Amino acid sequence: MTKALAGKRVRAALACAAALTLAACSEEPPFDVASQIGPNPNLPPLQQYLFPPMHLAPVAGWKTAKSPLFRTV
Repeated sequence: MTKALAGKRVRAALACAAALTLAACSEEPPFDVASQIGPNPNLPPLQQYLFPPMHLAPVAGWKTAKSPLFRTV
């Protein structure tokens, strides 16, 4: 293994370690897991995630006397 490749691996490992360390830091107190079990669990509030909620366009049919054209062989 060359020095350049070893240096890249060390930098990548340090970057991953730093990211995991920062991800572990949280200002919120830990929640009680036992309160989330049972018929009426106490769930945390909803959050925005990586992908936003999907908003789909309303379905519109073909207009009168209009349809797609198909080519026959």
